[in-house]
Amino acid sequence: MLLMLFSSLILLWMIQHWLSLRKHSNLPSPGVCLPVLGHFYLFLNDSAKQDPVSALSRLWRTHQKGGLLWFRRFAHDLLLVGDLKLGKQLFNHPDMQGRSNHD
Repeated sequence: MLLMLFSSLILLWMIQHWLSLRKHSNLPSPGVCLPVLGHFYLFLNDSAKQDPVSALSRLWRTHQKGGLLWFRRFAHDLLLVGDLKLGKQLFNHPDMQGRSNHD
């Protein structure tokens, strides 16, 4: 009975993880997103521990498309914007400024 309950909870957790990834499916990512770590496993090797900035730069150069790269670190979703023109367009858009449009 306990094993069945535990396995059903694990199954529900995996379904929830898969559904949370669907909203980011059209964004470029550096690979497989693991349930707990996200993409953080890419930073667990020795070279990334020595210099995490260059490791992130390598990920950016190899996996970005259109100046965007989606990255999940544990439970936080990160969207890296590396194109100046796209960054200006995003930060000048009213929906991205965090202001409410309730008049």
